[in-house]
Amino acid sequence: MNLTILSTGLLNEADFSTLDHYADVAPVIVQYWISQDETRIPPMSNVRTLAVECPDYGDYGDYARKIYQVHGILCGLRACETMFVLRVRNDEHISDVLPLLDELEKDPKRLVCSNIFWPQKFPKHVGDHIMAARTDLLTATYQSILNDMLDGHMPDSLEEEILRTFVYYSRLYSPPDEDRENLADRVAVVPIDRLSPHRIINHMGDGEVRTWTNASPAGLIQTEEELRRTPLK
Repeated sequence: MNLTILSTGLLNEADFSTLDHYADVAPVIVQYWISQDETRIPPMSNVRTLAVECPDYGDYGDYARKIYQVHGILCGLRACETMFVLRVRNDEHISDVLPLLDELEKDPKRLVCSNIFWPQKFPKHVGDHIMAARTDLLTATYQSILNDMLDGHMPDSLEEEILRTFVYYSRLYSPPDEDRENLADRVAVVPIDRLSPHRIINHMGDGEVRTWTNASPAGLIQTEEELRRTPLK
């Protein structure tokens, strides 16, 4: 598969315990801020680093953290020269990425995600911790979101904005056969237990950092059946 694995984010709590697995599957780019300690990234064949200059988004207040996140991921996506990309996080690990890639090969117009942090009561809150897609569609998605943010249009939910924007570009690439689609036509979900062992973390609004592993798993949220029951407008 013509793929790059893109690992993004801060190095403060870096977890590269499955970096060798990623590198066995495809070339890896590890994106990080240039001010951070790159010696945390283990030297490894088929892995290259991408140091990104950190812009000053201080004027955006509480939204700055989301802008930095989108900016960093976008810089990484621009460096990917392959048709497909799998995005993971520097502070997390998953032990088997192949189920994600199998789903992507079945239908490359879709965004393939894990089901973690994807609540049933918010069916369009896509699980963005682990996701794979066509590189051009994901790059266009993040570029559009960054442009909107810098213009002052801040999404209430970045995850929902990722889904909404990705669907827009996916439909340009592959128009729907019918006027009515369901969520599963544009998104595929892979349960986190199929990617295990894993370590997933979340920075909560109260500043707390919570960690989920096989020994202490987060609840499994969305299923393929639920996606097929959800209309996509």
